[in-house]
Amino acid sequence: MQERELPPLLPYVFTPQDFVESVFRERLHLELPDAVRSSKFIARKQWVVAGADDMFIRVYNYNTMDKVKVFEAHTDYIRCVAVHPTQPFVLSSSDDMLIKLWDWDKGWMCTQIFEGHSHYVMQVTFNPKDTNTFASASLDRTVKVWSLGSPDPNFTLDGHSKGVNCVDYFTGGDRPYLITGSDDQTAKVWDYQTKSCVQTLEGHAHNVSAVCFHPELPIILTGSEDGTVRLWHSTTYRLENTLNYGLERVWALGYMKGSRRVVIGYDEGTIMIKIGREVPVASMDSSGKIIWSKHNEIQTVNIKTIGADNEIADGERLPLAVKELGTCDLYPQSLRHNPNGRFVVVCGDGEYIIYTALAWRNRSFGSALEFVWSVDGEYAVRESTSRIKIYSKNFQAIAIQAQSESKWRQLGELAMSTGKLDMAEECLLHAMDLSGLLLLYSSLGDAEGLTKLTSMAKEQGKNNVAFLCFFMLGKLEECLQLLIESNRIPEAALMARSYLPSKVPEIVTLWKKDLQKVNPKAAESLADPDEYPNLFEDWQIALNVEANVAPKRGIYPPAEEYIIHAERPNETLVEAFKSMHIHQEEVLPDENGDDAHEAIKENGVEESQEDAVEVDVEADGSTDGAVLVNGNDTEEQWVLTPDQYSHEAMIQRKLAQRSERVKSVDLHPTEPWILSSLYSGSVCIWNYQTQTMVKSFEVTELPVRSSKFIARKQWVVAGADDMFIRVYNYNTMDKVKVFEAHTDYIRCVAVHPTQPFVLSSSDDMLIKLWDWDKGWMCTQIFEGHSHYVMQVTFNPKDTNTFASASLDRTVKVWSLGSPDPNFTLDGHSKGVNCVDYFTGGDRPYLITGSDDQTAKVWDYQTKSCVQTLEGHAHNVSAVCFHPELPIILTGSEDGTVRLWHSTTYRLENTLNYGLERVWALGYMKGSRRVVIGYDEGTIMIKIGREVPVASMDSSGKIIWSKHNEIQTVNIKTIGADNEIADGERLPLAVKELGTCDLYPQSLRHNPNGRFVVVCGDGEYIIYTALAWRNRSFGSALEFVWSLDGEYAVRESTSRIKIYSKNFQERKSIRPPFSAERIFGGVLLAMCTNDFICFHDWAEGRMIRRIDVNVKNLYWADSGDLVTIASDTSFYILKYNRDVVSSHLDGGGSVGEEGVEDAFELLHEINERIRTGLWVGDCFIYNNSSSRLNYCVGGEVTTLFHLDRQMYLLGYLANQSRVYLIDKQFNVVGYTLLLTMIEYKTLVMRGDFDRANALLPSIPKEQHDSVARFLESRGMLEEALEIATDSNYRFDLAVQLGRLELDMAEECLLHAMDLSGLLLLYSSLGDAEGLTKLTSMAKEQGKNNVAFLCFFMLGKLEECLQLLIESNRIPEAALMSRSYLPSKVPEIVTLWKKDLQKVNPKAAESLADPNEYPNLFEDWQIALNVEANVAPKRGIYAPAEEYIIHAERPNETLVEAFKNMRIHQEEVLPDENGDDTHEAIEENGVEESQEDAVEVDVEADGSTDGTVLVNGNDTEEQWVLTPDQ
Repeated sequence: MQERELPPLLPYVFTPQDFVESVFRERLHLELPDAVRSSKFIARKQWVVAGADDMFIRVYNYNTMDKVKVFEAHTDYIRCVAVHPTQPFVLSSSDDMLIKLWDWDKGWMCTQIFEGHSHYVMQVTFNPKDTNTFASASLDRTVKVWSLGSPDPNFTLDGHSKGVNCVDYFTGGDRPYLITGSDDQTAKVWDYQTKSCVQTLEGHAHNVSAVCFHPELPIILTGSEDGTVRLWHSTTYRLENTLNYGLERVWALGYMKGSRRVVIGYDEGTIMIKIGREVPVASMDSSGKIIWSKHNEIQTVNIKTIGADNEIADGERLPLAVKELGTCDLYPQSLRHNPNGRFVVVCGDGEYIIYTALAWRNRSFGSALEFVWSVDGEYAVRESTSRIKIYSKNFQAIAIQAQSESKWRQLGELAMSTGKLDMAEECLLHAMDLSGLLLLYSSLGDAEGLTKLTSMAKEQGKNNVAFLCFFMLGKLEECLQLLIESNRIPEAALMARSYLPSKVPEIVTLWKKDLQKVNPKAAESLADPDEYPNLFEDWQIALNVEANVAPKRGIYPPAEEYIIHAERPNETLVEAFKSMHIHQEEVLPDENGDDAHEAIKENGVEESQEDAVEVDVEADGSTDGAVLVNGNDTEEQWVLTPDQYSHEAMIQRKLAQRSERVKSVDLHPTEPWILSSLYSGSVCIWNYQTQTMVKSFEVTELPVRSSKFIARKQWVVAGADDMFIRVYNYNTMDKVKVFEAHTDYIRCVAVHPTQPFVLSSSDDMLIKLWDWDKGWMCTQIFEGHSHYVMQVTFNPKDTNTFASASLDRTVKVWSLGSPDPNFTLDGHSKGVNCVDYFTGGDRPYLITGSDDQTAKVWDYQTKSCVQTLEGHAHNVSAVCFHPELPIILTGSEDGTVRLWHSTTYRLENTLNYGLERVWALGYMKGSRRVVIGYDEGTIMIKIGREVPVASMDSSGKIIWSKHNEIQTVNIKTIGADNEIADGERLPLAVKELGTCDLYPQSLRHNPNGRFVVVCGDGEYIIYTALAWRNRSFGSALEFVWSLDGEYAVRESTSRIKIYSKNFQERKSIRPPFSAERIFGGVLLAMCTNDFICFHDWAEGRMIRRIDVNVKNLYWADSGDLVTIASDTSFYILKYNRDVVSSHLDGGGSVGEEGVEDAFELLHEINERIRTGLWVGDCFIYNNSSSRLNYCVGGEVTTLFHLDRQMYLLGYLANQSRVYLIDKQFNVVGYTLLLTMIEYKTLVMRGDFDRANALLPSIPKEQHDSVARFLESRGMLEEALEIATDSNYRFDLAVQLGRLELDMAEECLLHAMDLSGLLLLYSSLGDAEGLTKLTSMAKEQGKNNVAFLCFFMLGKLEECLQLLIESNRIPEAALMSRSYLPSKVPEIVTLWKKDLQKVNPKAAESLADPNEYPNLFEDWQIALNVEANVAPKRGIYAPAEEYIIHAERPNETLVEAFKNMRIHQEEVLPDENGDDTHEAIEENGVEESQEDAVEVDVEADGSTDGTVLVNGNDTEEQWVLTPDQ
């Protein structure tokens, strides 16, 4: 069994096994055997004591890394060491069945041996309540309690059925308990006064290997070899939780008094957890009496006890006398006074108890998940998610009636005011209080809640609530639609003008149409911006702003950022855009297809062509003018110009703001904030994520040269030229302290990382130490410099020391408490401006920058200069070691920042952003970001690639590097029962594999997965993948593997070496060109910027040269296919190895171009690849648009849209999943069916029988994808058989000429193509279809289609009505004259009325046929024709008769009637009341009186004179008269 223990002060976890096999060996250089079973901190001596299987105890100083003591302690494995809390004693227990006491004050003499156990002694631990006694656990199934000085045990606890592995004492409260864990799979709680077992904890499935009582919470923790840690309530012994992190067996638990943290040691690593909330359980009544709980103990203080003569400064701790009030019968999780302060309720463990506040007597209790008071003393409890009870003041339950909606609302408001938000939501939902829910969700920033609320509000017609929800969610189109649906078009127009200018023309059209009915003149005055853009100020800018803002409208900042947005200047986006000094030139694609941004001049600052400037704005319509400058792939910079530092400057930026300088910068350790000190006298806090100013402090009118965050106090400390130091609370903006610190300008302030100290340095040549716990008293003055002290900085590795840089040309290193410097570093020829310590690794280095234009790296142990960095053209004003990367940064008054490699000291890059002189550099541990302060602004850059250095082998084992630490995970550890959705992060257990001796820039498995190569710093190392042992190393700019395990390295642009599988150099190649890149695979490829040359591995012979700019190369495992990726597209080529072999074997010449037919271009695809890999004949890749695609046979299919930048790891065929990783080392998987890939591969190879046999195994939802692939191969008929989507099937049928009308109708209905449907139905003579189409057309306002449908159906009255409704009355009059003469008088009346408004004289000239029939030729005949034709209009001839009607002469009905010599006799009713038709004699043909004569006419008003004579039911005859 191993133990883990937390140190009381230092912020790292000491794990003995990892000590040997991980970074601690590198850090401390300790020489330990392979099995260390126990180790402990001895914090008061700054020691670590460790016991191992070699029977030795070793003691180390963890600061100096010195070995303090090594001695042989036992004759068998040492199982445990325990440190006495106050005395200089260490206990050790061993498999030799002995316990020994060691006294380090006596030279680690063994002062006592305890004998009595009959088997291995697994653990010993001191009693924290009686440190003269200790307990021991043994595999002899007993626990013994001993006293120091006594050779025999006080007593023995015997109860386990197997060996006891672990023991721990109860540290909280007064219970005399200890706990033991055994191989019998149980843990037992013992009362060591009564020597009895209090409780047995059962449930583990294997040996219990570690136990502990949590020192701060009522929790017992038990760890087992079953891999779980169980949490039990220490009073009720109820199982509260079970933890399983999948790291195999649990061996150790570690804790520390005063902390909620617990450390768990496993087979495969260490995990730290934090149990419980850190929020104090406390309440204050209106009189100032405070009650709080510490565990189950209740204490009270009273603010009124502090007399008025005690002056307490703001933020100073109150000197309150704590009084014990009593104890609580449950473990308090919340505590609150009632409104009048008489009672206090305590909640916890699913129960509540109400006590009297004065005497602490129990008045009431019950079950409750939550408890709230009303303002008048009633209270409510939430017993479950479906049950809430309300109680009266006298503790009696009140039933909530069904109709008491107001009660629910009141209860919800009450719960919200007391922070019970779940309860508040439940009550407000019961009350359907939408306004209350809006307030709740908006204050929480709950986008999901607001989305649900919009649906509820729309259902209930609460449009105001729905509008506000849409607006907060940034769904402006929905807001606009809601206004339109509510017929609030003017408001919609105004909103569109402000937020969605592209929608203005559409809204103006609607407004015009609506206004036309009421006020046509006003309607005409409405201007459309498309027609009159000059009337709309800044119209084009508004459209550009909308386009920029649109992508951000779906991103919701958390509610806590509200204050940031609320404090933005009241400036519109358009004003912000106009006020930014950015002139963008026209952007044209360069030769590679990328956007090439022309040089941009900003206030006279010219940016390089590599930089792309885009303005990042917020969805709320405001901007702060921050510019995000994206250069190449390795940099991300935030540029804040100085005229953005104050609201006034945003208005007056064209004036003298260019003289502002940024004198210092600092990064907040937890918030995304930059602190900038300005020469103008201000201190500003910027949020670099939202590009907004968070706070601004007007410190003084003189320059502020230095300011720092004191994050643990939520302060900012600033030193200025007025000699004062000022301290502010950056949350409340309150001034905490102002005091005069020096007699000359203050150059620098530095904050101690752990102590309440601030150092300040000044032009008065002094350094002063200030203690804020002592009221900012100056506790020490450091004298020794003979010129201005420009900077001071604490040593992060020894915070008791600091360094100072001075213009006296020296750097001095000091210790706190000592008045004299420890030593002086003298080597610069001019004054030293800046100094910084090396924070990474174990090198004792610091760096300085000087007015002699150099920076120097010093070893402060040997006090020698290690390296001088030369190259700046002016004073070096700022220096720093990057905390995460092997990079040194130096900033100069020449305006540049230089990046140097911190190992080789090679200049890596030079940055120049044209913002004049550099004054400050800021960084933060754990981040790649660096902030640079200039004369004219601040820039944040992010150094290094975001691409994770990782590799996966064919079995699913992934290895990655985090800095120099190597970690591994295994996808196979996720069981088959774990269903992980596509795109979901895999819950992988990370295991430390070791460290790397160089900084990894690339890492890759060899083809069989046995070895891993790491490249970086111009070197490579090959490790074994399992044990991480070094197998080979050498110099290399690049390293590549062949498919069979050989490898090649590029040592320089003119030398490439090939090595065999057993790491022996086999061949050296000197290419006749400059080799900028090499790639491995089937062939060895060497690239320049213009072409790529392929060589064989065996002889190094050139196979083929291809003129292409290569970004990456990917070979298929078969070796027959290769992908060449360029900057803009990629090419898939086939490698003809047989052609190459026959050419070379036949002695053919190679020449400069190689073997001509070596490669065959199969496909070219215009996409930019980020990463890619081959699976069979399928190429999988993710592109620059964050899509995961695959390509088979040149046909590209999108698998998934990725929500962030991801990088392909590999494909596991047995899982049919492709795996990717992001920059935070989150691994995700996506399903890619192997059957789909195999099917497409078989089709490509022409093996259709096997492909068809495989098709049933492909899921139905993938068939459309298969069909599209077949279509791309020209196999349309097969695609039509497989396709399932109707639209797609229609397209295929059209291409094949096999269109089916049912399919056509379905597709046209999907497309809502009304004109197409009109053509279809009319050509089919489908009256039912035309009838349906009229309804659809009227709903969509397609009046032309509706008119034609009515006309074809013979529904002339509906045609007429449609013309009238469309205000086309003249057309209606003309139509009625032709087709419905009986309607003419009615239409003329309408026409007259309408025309009267415009031209009364013209209106009077309109004639009504009822008054003037003589003016209407053949009027009576027309009326008769209409009467005769009307009954026939609902009968539709079939479409095949169209040809008959088409050939009729063009003759009107009236003419036909006039030409017919038919003499109609008077029609009289017969005896039966039926109409009797007289016989009609026509050309000698006599018809009986039973026959009825009808005229068949066309709907267009024309006829050929044909008369349809319908006799009885069985006859239908066409009668043609001679004069026709």
